[in-house]
Amino acid sequence: WLFEVENFGPFIVDSDLKGNSLFAQHGAEADKGLAALYEGLRPPALHRYGETDDRKREVI
Repeated sequence: WLFEVENFGPFIVDSDLKGNSLFAQHGAEADKGLAALYEGLRPPALHRYGETDDRKREVI
């Protein structure tokens, strides 16, 4: 693929030619602090589809 863009980035490619995945290698490390981001959140005001304060029910 060839992209011609301006002001594009940052851009992270998840895998290399050997199939090694950056996300698979570092996903657990990134998840360590994720639960703390959800602590103390108030319930959503509008309750739109996918909007929740429960990470297990979140729609991405």
